[in-house]
Amino acid sequence: MVAEIGYGAIFLLLLLESTVIVGLFAPGVFALIGGSFLAALGKLDPVLVYAVGWLGVFAGDAIGYVLGRNATRFSRVRSLVDRLSARVDIEAIRGSWKLWFFQFPVVIRAPVPLLLGATVMSMRRWLVLEVIATSLFVSTLYAIGYSTGAVTGSFEAAERNAAILQVIFLVLLVVFTLVGIVRYRMRRGKTTRRTEKDCATRDVRPSS
Repeated sequence: MVAEIGYGAIFLLLLLESTVIVGLFAPGVFALIGGSFLAALGKLDPVLVYAVGWLGVFAGDAIGYVLGRNATRFSRVRSLVDRLSARVDIEAIRGSWKLWFFQFPVVIRAPVPLLLGATVMSMRRWLVLEVIATSLFVSTLYAIGYSTGAVTGSFEAAERNAAILQVIFLVLLVVFTLVGIVRYRMRRGKTTRRTEKDCATRDVRPSS
């Protein structure tokens, strides 16, 4: 399919897969792997496959980020973001290097740019994060497809390797999320106990 449709299919499918609306339905990952696989067989240009794949992911994420920024104009969305910020340490998440890999687990590829836009991450920070994350994601999938095509010539093996990689990152996402929730609640608990202790100390202090 990729060989017949060409570079436009790779770009479009990755763009659609990275957007909020159709993120779970467009086979962008397999389009990129298929394109790099065919590039290894000499049927597509390797540089163009990588370039259109990179631009497709970047453009799709940018759409999500812009939608998130504009959604905060609505009071209901703003209220939801404020509620989320009160429960989760958003700033710690935005400053974590783990966010560089947000595109690997398919379930969060589309929502993360929307969330970062809604929590008003600056354009400069967003661009730095997006360039790093997109380069890591596209380079990894491209390497899987190209190397598998060059070594085995089996597209099924390339698909299987990509699926295994995504499952690994999904498991890591769950682990990191649970650890983050536990650590955040422990910090809040310590802060609450410290505040209660300070209040109790002030209450029992004799007046002069």
